[in-house]
Amino acid sequence: MKKKCKERRKLATPLFQWMAAMLAVEAGSDALAVERWGSNYLPGFYGDFHMAVFPEEGTFLSQFLAGVKAMGGQAGSVVEMPGIIHAPGWDVLGGHFAAAFYPNLTVSWDHTGAQHSERVGLGDFYLVPLGISWKWTNVYLVAFQGVVAPTGHFGLNDLNNSRNIWTLDQNVMLTWTLPAAMELNLDVGFMENLGNSATGYDSGEEFHLDYTVAHYVMDIVGIGFTGSYYRQITHDEAPTGALLFPEGSAASIGPAVYFSPHVGDRDIGLSLKWLHEVYVDGRPRQDYLMSRVFLAF
Repeated sequence: MKKKCKERRKLATPLFQWMAAMLAVEAGSDALAVERWGSNYLPGFYGDFHMAVFPEEGTFLSQFLAGVKAMGGQAGSVVEMPGIIHAPGWDVLGGHFAAAFYPNLTVSWDHTGAQHSERVGLGDFYLVPLGISWKWTNVYLVAFQGVVAPTGHFGLNDLNNSRNIWTLDQNVMLTWTLPAAMELNLDVGFMENLGNSATGYDSGEEFHLDYTVAHYVMDIVGIGFTGSYYRQITHDEAPTGALLFPEGSAASIGPAVYFSPHVGDRDIGLSLKWLHEVYVDGRPRQDYLMSRVFLAF
């Protein structure tokens, strides 16, 4: 019984981590060369402990909280995303299937210059209609399709909780467990943005890479460092038909900790990470503070 609980605890939290990773944070993560320098990618969310370790079956409740603040500025956002993840135990292409649904509540503010705007409301929801995981000895692999739905507020010249676009986010994640309780995690993703119906602006496609190098000081406690790299790889197209070539890129790095106790008859996963942007082209640098709590039904 203890072995089963321990295995479930170790597997469940990572599923939440990669499902939660693709949420949309718009105001305050205004980023790079796409429209209004915005992106539905949040640096560092894909890279985490056990990031490609995936449970075969079960239903899970997750609670995600993130804060984003521009360094040296008075703008940012806080995002809360409760979510439901379900792995029905289906075998697909030799792996295991799962899907997830994440609503989004976003608090945004901009007190820079003459601006003094605040907004509280729904942000863009994140859906994972298809995720498949595989395992080979000490190597884990996950491929999934994420979808950002424009459910938040968008208005011309407003402080928005949405970019008013659909984004298709294809990802492949790898976890490689190593000797001496070490672990290497890597995610490579590609985002395709559909046009903004309110502005007629088409944002370019985006590449993102996240990583985490971890050491487990004991089975339920991990420490490590995590980082990200982003680049827009195709041009934008303005409503006039003019092509706007990409300028956006960024890199971040920071510490991360993980704690996964068994409380009563429940497995709980906790993680906390801070990322500091060391390089940005296209907007001011930002800091990111992220926490996750995961509970298996």
